[in-house]
Amino acid sequence: MLITESWLSDSVINGLLDPEHCFNIIRCDRKNTVGGGVCTLVSKKFNIVEVPVTTDFSLIEVTCVDIFLGCTRCRLFNVYRKPTCDASDSVRAMEQLISCLERFCQTKYPCIIAGDLNCPLINWSDCSAPRGSIYDKFLSFVVRNGFSQLVRDSTRQHSLLDIVLTNEPLIVSNVGVEAPLSNSDHCQVNFGITVEAPAKTHGREWIKQYLWDKADFSKLSDFLLAVDWSYLLSVNLTTDELWSAFCQELDVAFDQCVPFRYVPAQQKPCHKKSYPGKIRAALARKRCLWRSCRSQPYDKDTADKYHVAEDKCR
Repeated sequence: MLITESWLSDSVINGLLDPEHCFNIIRCDRKNTVGGGVCTLVSKKFNIVEVPVTTDFSLIEVTCVDIFLGCTRCRLFNVYRKPTCDASDSVRAMEQLISCLERFCQTKYPCIIAGDLNCPLINWSDCSAPRGSIYDKFLSFVVRNGFSQLVRDSTRQHSLLDIVLTNEPLIVSNVGVEAPLSNSDHCQVNFGITVEAPAKTHGREWIKQYLWDKADFSKLSDFLLAVDWSYLLSVNLTTDELWSAFCQELDVAFDQCVPFRYVPAQQKPCHKKSYPGKIRAALARKRCLWRSCRSQPYDKDTADKYHVAEDKCR
């Protein structure tokens, strides 16, 4: 889950966001002022490595994480660029954003950049923007690095602000714009990532099993000695965060230094959580009215009904 304008601060610890400890949480909170910020949540069933990106870029809000999906590795950026009235700040922020993405997109595996750029004047269908503007600068970065923008519908009123860029379009599928969550004025953007996964045989799931008798322990030792444990201890302040960060480093080390194979997983009963019927009905009503609003954007009656359903749902 990629959340922009998270409005988080130091007073909100990760345990409040994820009381059941189901996710790795990567945040970039806005400092000194209220609002803004980005937050990325990745299920703990995936191995990840956080990539620190904002140390040298004070005007931008970005998280970056490498996710191991099946047999594929993918670098995922979550970006928020705040709109600003000050032209010089706006230019410097865009320059920092482009510089940051240029630096960290230079990898041998696919990159996906998602978030809210607040760039309504970019016409993604014909790749055009006002000449000499900050929008033109960002579009030049996109073209120069071979990225494709995959969101086609407006995401806030009649503007396309929330984007999904990738330099490997074949791995991204089912990009769709859905009804806003809660009372947000931005739509949700959903997309899938298609990766090379272990084969399933007769419907059976397969899991990774490390072959410790063939491990390269010397390489493993060197890898763990190279980890900056002091930095890890300084940025993870709670017991849960420390344990999660420690396990992430071990998982990456094991993947690189220990051969593995896939074996059949033991089937466990699936207990899917769901909302009570009353809430499911409210969600369905909200989705239905949202679709009507999209097809009839100037119908005030439908819009009023949607806002009533939105309040009831929340």
